[in-house]
Amino acid sequence: MKRLFHKTVLSLALLLVLPLNSSAISRGNADGTLGITINDVTVIIDKLLSNGEYSVLCDPNYDGVISISDVTELIDYLLTGEWTSPGYSGPAVPDNAELYTVNGVSFAMIPIEGGTFIYGGGYTGGTPREETVSDFSIGLTEVTQELWEAVMGENPSLYQLGAAIYPVTNVTFHDCKEFASKLSEMTGVNFCLPNPIQWQYAALGGQLSHYYMYAGSDDIDEVAWYDGAIFEPYPVGLKKPNELGIYDMSGNVSEWVEREFGGINEPTLKRQVKGGNSVMTELYCRLTYIWYNDPYEMPMMTGMRLVICP
Repeated sequence: MKRLFHKTVLSLALLLVLPLNSSAISRGNADGTLGITINDVTVIIDKLLSNGEYSVLCDPNYDGVISISDVTELIDYLLTGEWTSPGYSGPAVPDNAELYTVNGVSFAMIPIEGGTFIYGGGYTGGTPREETVSDFSIGLTEVTQELWEAVMGENPSLYQLGAAIYPVTNVTFHDCKEFASKLSEMTGVNFCLPNPIQWQYAALGGQLSHYYMYAGSDDIDEVAWYDGAIFEPYPVGLKKPNELGIYDMSGNVSEWVEREFGGINEPTLKRQVKGGNSVMTELYCRLTYIWYNDPYEMPMMTGMRLVICP
């Protein structure tokens, strides 16, 4: 039955000669090369029949799973040159969200009531201690490729799979600082990177926190993309949010935060990175885990999340 299905789909697709050119890997490029062809259909079918590891390149529906609907979606696209479904368009925006628009691109910030909580703890998080945080707002999701391009005029991400729903990656700490500065100029709102205390408070769920190990659960599979073999991000907001309705603070892509290593604010000192990502183990996705990168390094699986500065 599977072989018959395979041959039937291939027979349909072999009628098609519609390689569509692109300047970057994008929706439907299942084989990882530019242009959409019959080979992309074959790759998705093989992945489906072999129960292979999930890859966003094989998921033109952008729904976080590989299924027969991805095959039919791609065949229809090759036949007509148009996608038959809009695919996933991002998570629902909570009623309490603050909405901003720049160059036609909208994004949501979640207001968080300040409070006192236990910061640090576990592995490299340091000795647990009380910290008090003032009210602030933080991004519902990581900064998307679409928003980055609306502000900076270009998309630096290696995999440009669907700019509206994928997080920006391949950016340095200083790139993120420049982005926040330009966004502030364009909107009149003082955007910046979160500091580690703000980041952990938000990830834990603020005053609604259950002090889970990961952002929203002790079961990492509920809330995070992690420990994958392929260096690809996932669409933002597919997993369960945390107590505040914030997505992907564990896993997917790592996030730069505003703290230098050594306590002296120098441009060349290493900066903290939080949250883990889709290729790191669950240890890195724990909310207390901290590691450092060179601020001029451009990690292919690191992006950013915005806060509104006081």
